Amino acid sequence: MLLKYLYTDKFTVEIVRSNMRRTVSIAVNNDKVKVFVPQNISDIKISELVKSRSGWIQKKLNENLNNINLKYKNYVDGEIFTVLNKNYILKISQVGKKEVKLTQQNLEVHGVNQNSKSLVRSALINWYREHALKILTEKTLEYSNLIGVSPGVIKVRNYKSRWGTCFAKGDITYNWKIIIAPHNVVDYVVIHELCHLLEHNHSLKFWNHVKDHCPSFKEGKSWLRSHESALYLFQ
Repeated sequence: MLLKYLYTDKFTVEIVRSNMRRTVSIAVNNDKVKVFVPQNISDIKISELVKSRSGWIQKKLNENLNNINLKYKNYVDGEIFTVLNKNYILKISQVGKKEVKLTQQNLEVHGVNQNSKSLVRSALINWYREHALKILTEKTLEYSNLIGVSPGVIKVRNYKSRWGTCFAKGDITYNWKIIIAPHNVVDYVVIHELCHLLEHNHSLKFWNHVKDHCPSFKEGKSWLRSHESALYLFQ
């Protein structure tokens, strides 16, 4: 059986095979790594290729991790907002019902006067919170099955100095602003909080649980430390 994914200590590679392809190429997009190969190339050859290009792959991943738009927000048309490490252009329109839509390139606010920054800000923050809760709930349920724990109520709130909290009874609350981070960083935060259901401390045993389910957890911790200022962007 041919591999669909290749796991390394630093990153995961999705393998895309095609009968039409004659050459091999590697693509790094945000925090995703894909290798495009001919259909019958062996898993060993793919592993050797990825190993030989691991330095370049890690460099591209590190560059993407720092791609986030870290500026205080003015909530004006044309401004850049970040969702899961991808930058979107803010588009404000008075036309239509009041709602926020995420398209391929834009973060659109409809039904709001662009001169009313407070209304634009309120609409955006409400959308970010709802989107964060959706994504974080999905990831929490997915990883809880893998880790073998049963979290309680999942919520988001506006923490000032933390990315998440796991309470003794099993409820988990996340800082909704984590939704600006790359997927793998969000995954680390989710796994971190879920592992507190196994060890409600930061002992070596706890970190071993985290490492078991998130081998690249150190990269996640590093990203969070270097992007703490993102906590204050939506003021």
